[in-house]
This record gives sequence, C-alpha cells and structure tokens, in this order.
Amino acid sequence: MLSVYIDGGANDRHLALTLSELITGSVEGLVKSVVLIDRGMTDDTRSIADQCGCRVISPHELEVTIVADRAEWLLWLEEGSRPTAGWTSEIIDHIGNGNGPSGGPQAARFRPSKRDRSGFLSSLMRRRSALTDGLLLKKAQAIGLIRQRGKQPLAELAKGLAAKRLNVELRPASAAG
Repeated sequence: MLSVYIDGGANDRHLALTLSELITGSVEGLVKSVVLIDRGMTDDTRSIADQCGCRVISPHELEVTIVADRAEWLLWLEEGSRPTAGWTSEIIDHIGNGNGPSGGPQAARFRPSKRDRSGFLSSLMRRRSALTDGLLLKKAQAIGLIRQRGKQPLAELAKGLAAKRLNVELRPASAAG
C-alpha cells in the first residue's frame, strides 16, 4: 500500500530504531518497501539497510525511483523517528477516506509526541525540520515536488506543504538520543 522513504545518514542507531518500528507495518501488509536515500551513509548503516531488505539509492535516483514505485502512497520519515502504537490502522483509515480537495485523501503528518514535546521557549528557539512529524503523501504529489524543487533532501521537499494531522503520534529523531 505504501513505500517508506528515509534520507539515510551515518547514524546506524537512529536507522535501526526507525526500521524496527516499521516492521509492524510490513507484517500488516501496509509497508511494501523501504527506500533509503544515501546522504552520507556508512558501511554500518548500509549493512543495517541490507539486513532489513531496504533499497539504497543515490539522491540523483530519487525521481526515477518514485516514478517506478508501485505504491500509490509514500511515507517520508527522518532517520531516528518512530511512529507510536496504532500508526498502521490510522494510515489505513486516512488512505481510505476521501477528505482532500478533489475528494481523495490529502497529505498528512503525525501528531507531535506528547512525551517528547519541549517547553514553549525552547520550541521557539529550536528550528524544526519539515519532517519532524513525518509526511504521508501521494506518489503524484511527491513527483511534483521533486520536479518543482529538484533533488533536495526530503525535509527540504516537504517544506510548506499543507497536510492534515493524523490521530497518532511520531517520536522525533531528536528523542532517539
């Protein structure tokens, strides 16, 4: 039903945390594939990706990979972020509902994790990534973003994109330690 895309870096612990949470989605038939965009991956992160059956691509292959992807929906996550319990059923419900401008489902983001929310002042001082809350979007929308904005990191592509809030939380990469 969907493919997960992650900008892969050098943090093998963060990658392992994210991939371990995606197993539920794979077992339930929601996650069909996981694609890592190599943005400085090490031998260790490549080994983890290989052991988990992930596909690793270069940033230049992103558009071609998404165009060829069989999934209609894509989930973009930061390395180290983790969806909380119930995330698969919430995404399945969202995909099945027609609530977007053209009657179909619209892009969506997870709710920020209550457990990991920072105080008011520190939240004003800290710059959040456009993928801190993940992004669920249709393949066609992702292709449009890449063609419009180029082969940037996923967080840059996701900037300014309007999205509905899902009724499930995502633990941010910053909470992975």
